[in-house]
Amino acid sequence: MRRRPSLFAAAVLTVAAVGVLGAAPAGAAAGGFRYVALGDSYSSGVGNPPYSEATCKRSTAAYPVRFAAEQGVRLYSFAACSGATTQSVAGQLKTLGRFTRQVTVTVGGNDVGFGTGVAICLQGTDADCLAAAQASNTTATTVLPGRLDALFASIRAAAPHADVVVAGYPRFFELTDACATAPLNLTRRTVMNAGADVLNGVLADRAGAAGFAFADVRPAFDGHGVCGADPWINGIVADGALHPNAAGHVLGYLPGVREAFRTA
Repeated sequence: MRRRPSLFAAAVLTVAAVGVLGAAPAGAAAGGFRYVALGDSYSSGVGNPPYSEATCKRSTAAYPVRFAAEQGVRLYSFAACSGATTQSVAGQLKTLGRFTRQVTVTVGGNDVGFGTGVAICLQGTDADCLAAAQASNTTATTVLPGRLDALFASIRAAAPHADVVVAGYPRFFELTDACATAPLNLTRRTVMNAGADVLNGVLADRAGAAGFAFADVRPAFDGHGVCGADPWINGIVADGALHPNAAGHVLGYLPGVREAFRTA
């Protein structure tokens, strides 16, 4: 896909300059490049209150808002919503169009039942956790590819001129012997990290098949998972458990998405 160098102007805007979602940030040309952020809670910014929208839990700390401000592009729609699956992300596509030039999306974690798996691993036995992870991995490799193909085809049809970046998921945990911020032993944390790897592999494969770029955020997050000395992921807390904190969006997702667009 043709690269658009003008998207990567040297001027960096503050997050506050984004202002009302849908309006062009200060310094951006009127009617300039339109960027649409789709996806689930990893795009909406869950774990980083206060939220500008309570149901979907959209946060100004989330990487889509920061990316738009940094690049000076128009965040035409911040549609990402907590709990979104491939099916509900399909309902977010109404803001795409022939003038859309950039799209980001995180999707798949809810389809494979990450939330349910976390609950089982927290409350059940090691065997329960392993069984939940195996079920999630089976769904990721047998059911999810078809869902992603259908969604990605719909995104391309709705935004035929856009560069699209599919952002992956970090591994949740550092594999330390003990972990004060998550009551999960090493076996369970290893199993859950492996599940993230399986999901990312499927996402990268189907993104490539669709002609989209894949932003693998795992290298950036390595060393900064839950249980580490400098975590970029929230621990087991009431709001935003195992979701990126502000540092995770700035230092993990933002550079990954930026680089993916450079090579799109």
